Amino acid sequence: MRNAIFGAASSLLLFASAVRAQERPWEFALELHSFNTYYQENFHNPSDGDAEDIQGNAWDVLQLHPILTYRARHELHLPLFLTVEADIPLVTMKRLEIGDEYEPAGITELTQKAQVAHANFTGRALLGWEMLPFLQPYAGVVRSRFTSERTGQADGNETGNLIPDANQDYTETVYSTHLCFGIQGALPLDENADIRIRYDAGYEIPQSVFVSNTYFGAGLWGEGTTGSTIRGRVQLDLPFRSVQLLADRDGYFTIGGLISKRVWNGDGQIGSVSTGDYSVNVAWPQNFAVEAGGFIGIGMFF
Repeated sequence: MRNAIFGAASSLLLFASAVRAQERPWEFALELHSFNTYYQENFHNPSDGDAEDIQGNAWDVLQLHPILTYRARHELHLPLFLTVEADIPLVTMKRLEIGDEYEPAGITELTQKAQVAHANFTGRALLGWEMLPFLQPYAGVVRSRFTSERTGQADGNETGNLIPDANQDYTETVYSTHLCFGIQGALPLDENADIRIRYDAGYEIPQSVFVSNTYFGAGLWGEGTTGSTIRGRVQLDLPFRSVQLLADRDGYFTIGGLISKRVWNGDGQIGSVSTGDYSVNVAWPQNFAVEAGGFIGIGMFF
């Protein structure tokens, strides 16, 4: 029994020391992301109350993702880490977006078609606790600018035909600031942790939201909207030391997958738009966006 306990303790100690093999305070990684964004709005026709939605996909072909982490345990002997990272869209591709109205009789009517491209520019600052190598909780702040560019919009009419919208090309931008909470960790696959699996799972709560849409002109449509975001990623790190710079700094190649879902409840401020002789109220409806894809990158410690 004593031998079994000693063996388990030795294995745990080896595990902990293996994950901490890269004993340098700084880590820098540069990743290239590629993912699909599925976007959907849900609302009701103000004239008859029928359910409507807008659904579409867009492809973020290439997004740059730099990550810089400082671990205080090396120099300050504190089990804390600080991470700053960003999502920088480089290449996006437009895809089809379609709007439908669902009538009680079971009929679905096409309301609009457009080409849409989404670009999400995001910055994060995280402060975490290295509680265990495989369990490191953190909290932080996220700032996001989510832009949707729609072009060539055509509207459906009662005859079932599509006619060009008076404002075919327009841009909707959502600026938001969030508090985030999550956990991350590493699982070594060899003694030196040169080969390892890392994960990150987080939850974000919006603190301020501002929505603008050039279709309606100047103004904010949805200010104060509540919502939430869940996101996760998993990656495999492999040694990558063919370049001397990387060889001297425990360089690695990484490949992984990511997914997130951001939901807006559509309960924010309602704006008024003047259209000729009368005004109409405009609200940003309930909507969500799902991003799913993968990434590759390189990193090093220094």
